[in-house]
Amino acid sequence: MKVLTANSLKIGYPNKVIATDINLVLEPGTLVCLLGQNGVGKSTLLRTLANLQDPISGEVLLGEESVDSIDKVELAKQLGIITTDKIGTSNMTVRELVALGRYPYTNWLGKESKVDTEKIEEAISRCKINYIGDAKLSAISDGQFQKVMVARVLAQDTDVILMDEPTAHLDVVNRVEMFKLLQDIKRDTGKSILISTHELDISMQFSDQLWLMNFNVPLVTGSPEDLGMNGEIDKIFF
Repeated sequence: MKVLTANSLKIGYPNKVIATDINLVLEPGTLVCLLGQNGVGKSTLLRTLANLQDPISGEVLLGEESVDSIDKVELAKQLGIITTDKIGTSNMTVRELVALGRYPYTNWLGKESKVDTEKIEEAISRCKINYIGDAKLSAISDGQFQKVMVARVLAQDTDVILMDEPTAHLDVVNRVEMFKLLQDIKRDTGKSILISTHELDISMQFSDQLWLMNFNVPLVTGSPEDLGMNGEIDKIFF
């Protein structure tokens, strides 16, 4: 099981530093919530951890290897990410989008093996979206689409899953349901899951650890109970 580590990480863009001195460890089999206000750099941190964006300095390790030294296809077998970018076309079916998660394993023709098919069907069942498997993406709700995105990254079958605001635009029932699903995935598979979110109450209830990101100060980590009691949470949500 791979562990994701950030050492002395500085993130941002050539003309704008967003956060510095980030030192983190995403332990195996944990559900971690990254909390912070809009614009603090949560998405930038996730993209940097996933090697979708270069750090200004510092390093990100997956196991003992730097993520920027791992072949992209091999990295996609070890780390999956759900960004806020829209994936798929309106004419694509739910199953076809989930099947995209197998791209690191299929050949250039995209031909499914027996294992690919099993992983796709297992992901669809785990997310309880069998009933819309043949539906077009244009015909499903936002809550259903978010579950499809989770199923896609599950089909990818990685040790580490990063998710950027997976409950955005969902009603409160679907938000809780999504966190329950992620908690079940962590428990049953041992995967490490990192979620950026604004859902403080739900994060306190479901996460093993919180990472608190604030402007111009070091990132703070700890259990929900400890960070709630010592006032650190109050500092990021004044």
